[in-house]
Amino acid sequence: MRILVFRVTIAILGFLALASPGLAQSQGIVTADRAVIWRTDSSVAATVVDAGVVLELTGRSERWYEVIIPANLGGRGERGLIAITQVRLVDGSELPAERVLRGSGLPAPTPQSPPVPRPAPPPGPAVALRGFGQAGLVGFTARETFTAITGQSYGPAFGAGAQVRLRGGLYVQVSIERFQQTGERVFVFEDEAFPLGIPNTITIEPVIVAVGYRPPSASSIRPYLGVGVGTYHLREVSPFDDPSEEVDQWHRGFHAHGGVEFLAGRWFAPAVEARFTTVPDALGSDGAAAAFGESDLGGWEVFAKILLGR
Repeated sequence: MRILVFRVTIAILGFLALASPGLAQSQGIVTADRAVIWRTDSSVAATVVDAGVVLELTGRSERWYEVIIPANLGGRGERGLIAITQVRLVDGSELPAERVLRGSGLPAPTPQSPPVPRPAPPPGPAVALRGFGQAGLVGFTARETFTAITGQSYGPAFGAGAQVRLRGGLYVQVSIERFQQTGERVFVFEDEAFPLGIPNTITIEPVIVAVGYRPPSASSIRPYLGVGVGTYHLREVSPFDDPSEEVDQWHRGFHAHGGVEFLAGRWFAPAVEARFTTVPDALGSDGAAAAFGESDLGGWEVFAKILLGR
């Protein structure tokens, strides 16, 4: 009789154990690589687990499984949360008990993938052609000569040209420029100029070839540097001149320039450029320049440019 009671008791306890999901062990297999197990008390990652790892499940909500963090992943019996979409129940395993877990009402976080690098912009054409116009100020090295004749040692200048740009950053350009100022003839005595009341128009027309380098860049601000050589056409005309008295000369000059382009569109780029020019022995053979001992037709130049093209 005692043996029968004992067996019945054992059977009843076993039935209760199988019928109670809280007493049955729940296990799940991780299905996502690098799945994050979060701390239960804050939005801080506790560890990362690979696909195929079996975890002991101790609770669930509509978005989370509560799991025991494995010892081989640094766990010491504490629990964590893993997205329910990243775990599959082991065959034959019971669902763990449902309970309120942190952030149950929030979307389940997914493991973060490394940022995908942005593709590099496609390279531009190997050779590109651009046209440009420019306007600015020219200040002359022969300050006293120009001040005596025109009343100032600087004046406006204009120009236009074309530029061939290579993909590596080099460019070659040709430009035609013009400076014209009307003053009057002067007589210089002991470094003092005396106006003669005769109009005198000075025209300078350079034709310049330059090469330069603009480093390739994705930035909209692009500095550049270059050097050039040119032919400078100098003319001086007065109403009462005999043809033999007119000045009509060509001189060779050299320059260095630097500037900054501001890319405003695919085909449009304003720029600011500064240049230093020397045109040796272009002045000083006679007239005011000889009296002041000035012979260089060069000086400084500052231009605003508009470039059109790629």
